Amino acid sequence: MNDGSLIPCEPASEPEDLPKGVKALAESLSFSGGHPEQVSRLSLLVFDQLAGLHGLGHGERLLLHCGAALHDIGLDGGKKGHHLRAFDRIMNCGTLGLDERGRTIVSLLAKYHRKSPERNGDPAYLDLDSGDRRIVDLLAGILRVSDGLDRTHCSAVRSVICSFTARTITLVCLVPHGEGEEEKRYGLLKGDLLEEAFCRKLRILLEHTKD
Repeated sequence: MNDGSLIPCEPASEPEDLPKGVKALAESLSFSGGHPEQVSRLSLLVFDQLAGLHGLGHGERLLLHCGAALHDIGLDGGKKGHHLRAFDRIMNCGTLGLDERGRTIVSLLAKYHRKSPERNGDPAYLDLDSGDRRIVDLLAGILRVSDGLDRTHCSAVRSVICSFTARTITLVCLVPHGEGEEEKRYGLLKGDLLEEAFCRKLRILLEHTKD
Protein backbone atom coordinates (compact mmCIF):
# COMPACT_ATOMS: atom_id res chain seq x y z
CA MET A 1 0.00 0.00 0.00
CA ASN A 2 2.93 2.35 0.57
CA ASP A 3 3.95 2.26 -3.09
CA GLY A 4 0.81 4.15 -4.11
CA SER A 5 -0.60 1.31 -6.21
CA LEU A 6 -4.32 0.59 -6.23
CA ILE A 7 -5.50 -1.96 -3.70
CA PRO A 8 -8.30 -4.18 -5.06
CA CYS A 9 -11.40 -4.39 -2.89
CA GLU A 10 -13.50 -7.45 -2.15
CA PRO A 11 -17.03 -7.57 -3.60
CA ALA A 12 -19.71 -6.21 -1.30
CA SER A 13 -21.95 -8.63 0.57
CA GLU A 14 -25.72 -8.45 0.77
CA PRO A 15 -27.47 -6.04 3.18
CA GLU A 16 -28.62 -7.58 6.43
CA ASP A 17 -32.03 -7.28 8.03
CA LEU A 18 -32.46 -4.26 10.25
CA PRO A 19 -33.70 -4.68 13.84
CA LYS A 20 -37.50 -4.70 13.84
CA GLY A 21 -37.76 -1.38 15.67
CA VAL A 22 -35.38 0.36 13.27
CA LYS A 23 -37.17 -1.12 10.27
CA ALA A 24 -40.56 0.02 11.56
CA LEU A 25 -39.33 3.56 12.14
CA ALA A 26 -37.61 3.66 8.73
CA GLU A 27 -40.75 2.43 6.99
CA SER A 28 -42.71 5.30 8.50
CA LEU A 29 -40.80 7.61 6.13
CA SER A 30 -43.41 7.30 3.41
CA PHE A 31 -42.62 10.82 2.20
CA SER A 32 -38.97 10.04 1.46
CA GLY A 33 -39.40 7.70 -1.50
CA GLY A 34 -36.51 5.29 -2.02
CA HIS A 35 -33.76 7.64 -0.82
CA PRO A 36 -33.02 5.93 2.53
CA GLU A 37 -32.79 2.56 0.78
CA GLN A 38 -30.42 3.94 -1.86
CA VAL A 39 -28.21 5.61 0.74
CA SER A 40 -28.19 2.39 2.75
CA ARG A 41 -27.18 0.38 -0.31
CA LEU A 42 -24.37 2.75 -1.28
CA SER A 43 -23.13 3.04 2.30
CA LEU A 44 -22.84 -0.72 2.66
CA LEU A 45 -21.12 -1.05 -0.70
CA VAL A 46 -18.48 1.47 0.35
CA PHE A 47 -18.13 0.00 3.86
CA ASP A 48 -17.60 -3.52 2.56
CA GLN A 49 -15.08 -2.52 -0.07
CA LEU A 50 -13.05 -0.37 2.33
CA ALA A 51 -12.89 -3.04 5.03
CA GLY A 52 -9.15 -3.32 4.50
CA LEU A 53 -8.80 0.29 5.63
CA HIS A 54 -11.27 0.67 8.47
CA GLY A 55 -11.01 -2.80 9.99
CA LEU A 56 -14.56 -2.67 11.36
CA GLY A 57 -16.85 -5.65 11.53
CA HIS A 58 -20.40 -6.95 11.56
CA GLY A 59 -21.62 -4.83 14.47
CA GLU A 60 -20.39 -1.56 13.02
CA ARG A 61 -21.81 -2.47 9.60
CA LEU A 62 -25.23 -2.91 11.16
CA LEU A 63 -24.97 0.46 12.92
CA LEU A 64 -24.12 2.10 9.59
CA HIS A 65 -27.14 0.43 8.01
CA CYS A 66 -29.35 1.70 10.82
CA GLY A 67 -27.95 5.22 10.53
CA ALA A 68 -28.45 5.28 6.77
CA ALA A 69 -32.01 3.98 7.06
CA LEU A 70 -32.92 6.62 9.68
CA HIS A 71 -30.83 9.62 8.62
CA ASP A 72 -33.84 11.56 7.27
CA ILE A 73 -36.30 10.62 10.03
CA GLY A 74 -36.67 14.31 10.95
CA LEU A 75 -37.78 15.50 7.53
CA ASP A 76 -41.47 15.50 8.41
CA GLY A 77 -40.75 18.73 10.30
CA GLY A 78 -39.11 20.33 7.26
CA LYS A 79 -35.64 20.23 5.79
CA LYS A 80 -34.16 22.87 8.08
CA GLY A 81 -32.76 21.22 11.19
CA HIS A 82 -33.98 17.76 10.20
CA HIS A 83 -30.65 16.19 11.18
CA LEU A 84 -31.08 17.55 14.71
CA ARG A 85 -34.63 16.22 14.95
CA ALA A 86 -33.42 12.85 13.69
CA PHE A 87 -30.79 12.79 16.45
CA ASP A 88 -33.37 13.55 19.14
CA ARG A 89 -35.89 11.01 17.89
CA ILE A 90 -33.39 8.19 17.68
CA MET A 91 -31.86 9.01 21.05
CA ASN A 92 -35.27 9.04 22.72
CA CYS A 93 -36.66 5.94 21.02
CA GLY A 94 -36.46 2.92 23.28
CA THR A 95 -37.99 0.44 20.83
CA LEU A 96 -35.27 0.32 18.17
CA GLY A 97 -33.73 -2.92 19.37
CA LEU A 98 -30.37 -1.22 20.02
CA ASP A 99 -28.51 -0.86 23.29
CA GLU A 100 -27.59 2.60 24.62
CA ARG A 101 -24.21 2.64 22.89
CA GLY A 102 -25.67 1.59 19.55
CA ARG A 103 -28.49 4.09 19.80
CA THR A 104 -26.03 6.89 20.53
CA ILE A 105 -23.81 5.99 17.58
CA VAL A 106 -26.78 5.73 15.19
CA SER A 107 -28.14 9.05 16.49
CA LEU A 108 -24.82 10.74 15.80
CA LEU A 109 -24.64 9.28 12.31
CA ALA A 110 -28.02 10.83 11.54
CA LYS A 111 -26.93 14.12 13.10
CA TYR A 112 -23.68 14.30 11.16
CA HIS A 113 -25.06 13.33 7.74
CA ARG A 114 -25.50 17.01 6.80
CA LYS A 115 -23.96 20.39 7.61
CA SER A 116 -20.49 20.55 9.17
CA PRO A 117 -20.20 17.89 11.90
CA GLU A 118 -19.11 19.93 14.93
CA ARG A 119 -18.02 17.00 17.05
CA ASN A 120 -15.68 18.69 19.53
CA GLY A 121 -18.52 20.58 21.21
CA ASP A 122 -21.03 17.76 21.09
CA PRO A 123 -21.65 16.16 24.53
CA ALA A 124 -23.08 12.94 23.06
CA TYR A 125 -19.95 12.50 20.94
CA LEU A 126 -17.55 13.44 23.72
CA ASP A 127 -19.23 11.01 26.14
CA LEU A 128 -18.16 8.12 23.90
CA ASP A 129 -14.75 6.54 24.43
CA SER A 130 -12.04 7.17 21.86
CA GLY A 131 -12.71 3.90 20.05
CA ASP A 132 -16.38 4.66 19.58
CA ARG A 133 -15.64 8.22 18.50
CA ARG A 134 -13.39 6.74 15.83
CA ILE A 135 -16.24 4.46 14.73
CA VAL A 136 -18.59 7.45 14.45
CA ASP A 137 -16.02 9.34 12.35
CA LEU A 138 -15.54 6.44 9.93
CA LEU A 139 -19.22 5.55 9.58
CA ALA A 140 -20.41 9.14 9.34
CA GLY A 141 -17.76 9.80 6.71
CA ILE A 142 -19.15 6.96 4.60
CA LEU A 143 -22.76 8.01 5.20
CA ARG A 144 -22.16 11.64 4.23
CA VAL A 145 -20.60 10.68 0.90
CA SER A 146 -23.32 8.11 0.19
CA ASP A 147 -26.01 10.68 0.91
CA GLY A 148 -24.31 13.06 -1.53
CA LEU A 149 -24.28 10.30 -4.14
CA ASP A 150 -28.08 10.34 -4.11
CA ARG A 151 -28.43 14.12 -4.14
CA THR A 152 -31.20 14.05 -6.76
CA HIS A 153 -33.07 11.21 -4.98
CA CYS A 154 -33.24 9.44 -8.35
CA SER A 155 -31.00 6.47 -7.51
CA ALA A 156 -28.81 7.44 -10.46
CA VAL A 157 -25.78 5.60 -9.05
CA ARG A 158 -26.32 1.95 -9.94
CA SER A 159 -23.22 0.70 -8.15
CA VAL A 160 -19.91 1.86 -6.68
CA ILE A 161 -16.49 0.29 -7.18
CA CYS A 162 -13.94 1.34 -4.58
CA SER A 163 -10.17 1.26 -4.57
CA PHE A 164 -7.51 2.98 -2.50
CA THR A 165 -3.85 3.86 -2.32
CA ALA A 166 -1.75 5.22 0.51
CA ARG A 167 -3.03 8.70 -0.33
CA THR A 168 -6.40 8.37 -2.05
CA ILE A 169 -9.78 6.64 -1.96
CA THR A 170 -11.41 6.35 -5.38
CA LEU A 171 -15.10 5.68 -5.90
CA VAL A 172 -16.10 4.76 -9.45
CA CYS A 173 -19.84 5.33 -9.74
CA LEU A 174 -21.76 3.44 -12.41
CA VAL A 175 -24.47 5.74 -13.80
CA PRO A 176 -26.71 5.94 -16.88
CA HIS A 177 -25.44 8.07 -19.74
CA GLY A 178 -25.87 11.79 -19.05
CA GLU A 179 -26.49 11.37 -15.33
CA GLY A 180 -24.41 11.55 -12.18
CA GLU A 181 -22.76 14.98 -12.28
CA GLU A 182 -24.85 16.32 -9.40
CA GLU A 183 -24.19 13.16 -7.39
CA LYS A 184 -20.46 13.44 -8.03
CA ARG A 185 -20.42 17.10 -7.04
CA TYR A 186 -22.22 16.56 -3.75
CA GLY A 187 -20.38 13.36 -2.95
CA LEU A 188 -17.15 15.33 -3.11
CA LEU A 189 -18.61 18.26 -1.18
CA LYS A 190 -19.62 15.92 1.63
CA GLY A 191 -16.35 13.99 1.59
CA ASP A 192 -14.66 16.11 4.25
CA LEU A 193 -15.20 13.76 7.16
CA LEU A 194 -14.33 10.65 5.14
CA GLU A 195 -11.05 12.26 4.08
CA GLU A 196 -10.27 13.18 7.68
CA ALA A 197 -11.23 9.80 9.13
CA PHE A 198 -9.36 7.73 6.52
CA CYS A 199 -6.45 10.21 6.11
CA ARG A 200 -6.83 10.06 2.33
CA LYS A 201 -8.06 12.31 -0.47
CA LEU A 202 -11.40 11.34 -1.99
CA ARG A 203 -11.77 10.94 -5.75
CA ILE A 204 -15.13 10.23 -7.43
CA LEU A 205 -15.28 9.14 -11.06
CA LEU A 206 -18.31 8.46 -13.24
CA GLU A 207 -18.55 5.44 -15.52
CA HIS A 208 -21.56 5.25 -17.79
CA THR A 209 -23.49 2.00 -18.04
CA LYS A 210 -24.76 0.63 -21.36
CA ASP A 211 -28.44 0.53 -20.40
